[in-house]
Amino acid sequence: MVVVPTALMALVLLNPFSSDSEDTAPSLGPTAPVTQPPIERSAKPARAERSGVATVTYRSCAQVRAAGKAPLRRGEPGYSRALDPDGDGLACPPVVRGSS
Repeated sequence: MVVVPTALMALVLLNPFSSDSEDTAPSLGPTAPVTQPPIERSAKPARAERSGVATVTYRSCAQVRAAGKAPLRRGEPGYSRALDPDGDGLACPPVVRGSS
């Protein structure tokens, strides 16, 4: 029972599997400290801040109509391609009812 721990200690101290070099761990070359690049501060504010217009989003045409903003044209606040399924640049067009 004493033989196994003694044999393990001898292997650790003598290390017969190592080469003649002093360093037993593989060398990956010199390492430099890891530093983060400096954060660049832009003199220009973000686009939404520069224009002074808050970003408006609508989930559905019902919300657009309830806000009184229908129809929305491409380029107007709140327009999105999701609200313009036919891609004609007019989101949430007026609902045309039959004349019967």
